[in-house]
Amino acid sequence: MENETYTPKNISTLTWNDEEFCNCEFHHLDLPSVVFKNCKFFECKFYHCNLSNLKVDSSTFRDNFFSQSKVIGINWTYATSVSTLKFDQSILDYSVFMGLQLKASVFSNSSLKKVDFSGCHLRNSDFRKCDLLEATFNNSNLELCDFREAINYLIDLSTVKLSKAKFSFPEAMGLLKVLDIHIEGF
Repeated sequence: MENETYTPKNISTLTWNDEEFCNCEFHHLDLPSVVFKNCKFFECKFYHCNLSNLKVDSSTFRDNFFSQSKVIGINWTYATSVSTLKFDQSILDYSVFMGLQLKASVFSNSSLKKVDFSGCHLRNSDFRKCDLLEATFNNSNLELCDFREAINYLIDLSTVKLSKAKFSFPEAMGLLKVLDIHIEGF
């Protein structure tokens, strides 16, 4: 399917098996725990969707955008291919991106609580204004990432590449927490 718009009124015809979507839009869909099997999503946009606990078995996601959506608890590592995702004002809590190549992805203004980014290549990604409570970045490439105005992050400087990443004050003081360094007044 190409250049289609899907809403709750016309979604019932989809099986979510072996479907291909190119430049499609999805609006106000409630699809918790649905299984996308062998589906392909290229340059698609999801607005106000609930995709919580979605299964992405053998599916492909390239250059997709999610706005004001619930994308909670998805294990993206089960997808065949995932690249350049963009999220704005979305909830991705408890999701797993472990080991994925997500260069230049955007997670702005989103909740990323307990998300696993271990081993990810996130170079030049945008985490501005995100809540990263208990998110994991072990052995990740965070070079040139933007963490300005992000909160609750705890990044182990000994396990990540962090060159030229951007942080804002006072949240950047959290980078020292892993080193067990205490600065008076903070």
